[in-house]
Amino acid sequence: MGRLINLKKNSYNSAKVSVKKGNLYGSDKIKSLVSYEFDEIMRYLEEHGFRKSVDKSYLQYQGFYLVERVLNDHLSQIYKSIFLGSSKKNRILLDSYYLKYQVHNMMVILRCKKSKEEDFEAYLIGDSRRKAKYIKAWEMPTTDAIIYMSKKLGFDYDQVLKNYKLGIYEVENYLYKIYYDKLRSLKFSYNHTDEMIFSKFIRKYIDLLNTRTYLRLKDDKNTKIDFKEFYLEGGKLNLSHFESLDSKSPKETLEFLKKMFGNSGFSIDVLTISSLDKKISLHKKNANNIFRKARFGSPFYSLKFLFEVEREMSLLRIILKAKYLKLSEEEILNLIN
Repeated sequence: MGRLINLKKNSYNSAKVSVKKGNLYGSDKIKSLVSYEFDEIMRYLEEHGFRKSVDKSYLQYQGFYLVERVLNDHLSQIYKSIFLGSSKKNRILLDSYYLKYQVHNMMVILRCKKSKEEDFEAYLIGDSRRKAKYIKAWEMPTTDAIIYMSKKLGFDYDQVLKNYKLGIYEVENYLYKIYYDKLRSLKFSYNHTDEMIFSKFIRKYIDLLNTRTYLRLKDDKNTKIDFKEFYLEGGKLNLSHFESLDSKSPKETLEFLKKMFGNSGFSIDVLTISSLDKKISLHKKNANNIFRKARFGSPFYSLKFLFEVEREMSLLRIILKAKYLKLSEEEILNLIN
């Protein structure tokens, strides 16, 4: 059983968050950017809150690299500000959630090494201190880099190496499994309601991830990987639920999952990897609504804000990349709606 961490009310940090919240664009403003050209959107970002990130990136990067660099740098600045204003115990909650970005950075290094992509820094998230270990890992042979990064993040490097040999998807799945195991094992105490909502959000997310992993493995007729190696504990669907699907037809599998997810606010009419990707994305987008009851002063108030920031970064990323690819306004609106 995980240790209990007593979170504290922090009105000062919530006040900082409220100011930053007022600087968010909002859905209507972001949708209005669809009518702009790529360079016009970049100028708008520079003039409305992204100046530092745009100015330090515009001459060094272009295209997709510029998009990633600007948005990731801006996100990193926001995280740094929120972390600095948090109490030591409340920072444990933020650090626990932030580990997903450390996994993201680790996967950036591994993917770029595998594809021989040199411009990896644009994809990294975090301030210079947090990014330093990944830049250092880039200079190492892949095996040494995996051992180094695993030790830094508290992962079992033998298991990471084992899964890396199975493939990029397998090692990513393993890392996120450990991430959610760590997140689930932490027990937070504040006002009961906020931590209960957070737990519910994570449980739904775990169910969606488990379902996607199960279907990926089931679709791969030649796989020798056992699903239980990647199963994440903590969701509503336990391992026996998935094992009972092994002998079921696709139709029976769909009906079972529709029933299980139906009471959680999800409707699954078409069961595909793509549809589950959309459900996972939707779940993250709805995080702000899920946490709408987190009150001023609550440590979860900061987390709620960070979910909002991530959603805006995601929408801006889609619009900017689509504009760079010369997609029509109608096509872009279909992507972000």
